[in-house]
Amino acid sequence: MFGRVISFIIGCMLLITSKQAISMELIAHKSIDSESISVSVARAIFSGRMKYWADGSPIRVIMLAKDSEEHIEFCKSILDIFPRQLQRSWDMIVFSGYGEGPLVAANKQEIISIVNRTKGAIGYIDEVSEDMGVQIVKIK
Repeated sequence: MFGRVISFIIGCMLLITSKQAISMELIAHKSIDSESISVSVARAIFSGRMKYWADGSPIRVIMLAKDSEEHIEFCKSILDIFPRQLQRSWDMIVFSGYGEGPLVAANKQEIISIVNRTKGAIGYIDEVSEDMGVQIVKIK
């Protein structure tokens, strides 16, 4: 009996840890001077609390749909918050009239396209390469 319990626990642990994590990276418009930002700055940017870059230009946040697997992974692994917390933050900003919400892109290609053509834009994608024409922003 004890052996079955141990086997069950080990099986559950393997099942939980075997879920493949999606690696997410931050990308920004080439005009952004920051090559790296802290987790707390990333959280402030993506929750709408930080509205301007260090040079004074406005930040434009680009995200995937709130129920997408990539968005959920980004919130949990990069920002270290639940997606509902991020959504609540944006809801308060929008409904109070303090600002407008993030642009919601349909897919990774649209995020890249929007970031490329929008000065001050920042977003996230799962695979980054140097030839995308965007600034890769590391989390420190």
